[in-house]
Amino acid sequence: MEETFLGPKIKDTLATFECSPWKEYDGGDHVLYLGKIQDFSYTDGDALVFYQGKFSQTKEIDNYLKK
Repeated sequence: MEETFLGPKIKDTLATFECSPWKEYDGGDHVLYLGKIQDFSYTDGDALVFYQGKFSQTKEIDNYLKK
C-alpha cells in the first residue's frame, strides 16, 4: 500500500482513481457510494478484464480483434 493525501492506494497497479466522498444512495439492502475524482494516474501495460463471465488480459482482446 502507498499512503496518499486521500488515503491508501494499492501499489503496482496500472491505474488508480483517488476520490473524496460525494453522494450516498440507499439501495435497500446496500448503500451506493459515489466519489468525486481528485486524482487519476495510469501506466501502460497488460490490464486484467472481466467480460462475459471470465477474466482476460487486454493483449488477448487485441489479438482477438486483429483476426
